[in-house]
Amino acid sequence: KALHLADTAYIDGAPRWYYNAKKGHACASGYAKGGMASVDAVKHNANEALVKRIDETVQAVIHEHFRHVEKPAERALIAGFETDPGLPRFIQAHARTSNLEYKKKIDTSFARACVAEQPLTRYQGERLEAIRVAVIRKYQFEAFDELDQEIPTETGGARRPPGKAGDPFGELEVETRND
Repeated sequence: KALHLADTAYIDGAPRWYYNAKKGHACASGYAKGGMASVDAVKHNANEALVKRIDETVQAVIHEHFRHVEKPAERALIAGFETDPGLPRFIQAHARTSNLEYKKKIDTSFARACVAEQPLTRYQGERLEAIRVAVIRKYQFEAFDELDQEIPTETGGARRPPGKAGDPFGELEVETRND
């Protein structure tokens, strides 16, 4: 993890690009022992490292944007978004192996997988927007539930819509016309 914070890293036996930044990209490096057959494994390792690195970065961004949230239920809702099960598919679609090298002397393959800044920024923005919408909806549903509790019905109890519990639009009926 400390290597991610360094501007440059030089590791004896590894290629000079290993663990070093690439301008305009988020990158992660990987290695695998075992001859030329390790080439596919090292690409997979680099992609997995990139998933982990992006997930950690997004978790930090989520914390930064939503640190003001104090209610336990909302914090739990936000925590549910911290790990995105769709991230590996995003990496598969957008990551490119920018470097791949086999070092025969040490019988090790090295790879670097990178995602360009633009699709990554868009992806992070979409995740933040999904969290923002989920939190707003939670506030809306809670507000409608509170209002429903305050509105008396003819029998003296609170009015409850026939739809799903907590769904403020459950009682709306759609009128269709056949003209």
